[in-house]
Amino acid sequence: MITALLVDDEPLAIRYLAELLAGYPWLQVVGMVKSVSEARCFLERRIPDLIFLDVEMPRGSGLDLLPVLPPATKVVFVTAYESYAVAAFAAGALDYLVKPVLPDRLGLTLERFGSCDPDTVDPEAESPAGEDGKTTTVFCRKEGKANLINLSQIAWIEGLQNYTRVQIRGASQGSLFRRRLSDWAVELPESAFPRLGRSFILQLALIRNVEWRSRDETLLFFQDVTEPVVISRTYSARLKTLLMRGASME
Repeated sequence: MITALLVDDEPLAIRYLAELLAGYPWLQVVGMVKSVSEARCFLERRIPDLIFLDVEMPRGSGLDLLPVLPPATKVVFVTAYESYAVAAFAAGALDYLVKPVLPDRLGLTLERFGSCDPDTVDPEAESPAGEDGKTTTVFCRKEGKANLINLSQIAWIEGLQNYTRVQIRGASQGSLFRRRLSDWAVELPESAFPRLGRSFILQLALIRNVEWRSRDETLLFFQDVTEPVVISRTYSARLKTLLMRGASME
């Protein structure tokens, strides 16, 4: 799940933006604050994936928050003044939205956020062989440019209704695609990328450790991936079967 923090001193504006974002099931608003100081306090407890940030606020500018943000956190400025656009993009902002935010324009921003990062793609990486022995790859777009991803670099794919979150080896966070989990299932060889119910497709060969934490929670750790995948008891039973089957074939 992608997490977002909203920073705006206008109650109506922040509630309206939260309502728009509620239409994206793969994104969770984890905080709404009304000043830069409150945002700093929030960031001491939790770092979101995405921040929607107003510029002009009574006790400080949203631009003042940028130096304390980690590189992995993306910022979208939301303001009534177009004059800040140049400064926002110069500071590395993902996008710049003018109030009142239009739903279609917000959708474009989230698509930009969900584009894969070409820096995480290793063009020299060995591509996996599909059932027919052919190289399997997939294209994604970032700012109008096509980027080729070797499927061997995909650790796991999480289904989020009409979207999927794809974790690439070496990437700090997953990338969003506007495609269903079932679309990936058709494209990927099932023997290497089995599906766990409605939520996940995993590359078994990249699982480096399984922590059976409790009856209701299991953590999966993958090669070159920091964030573990948490699965339920039902999925754990299916995973055990798959791992045992793979071990017996070695």
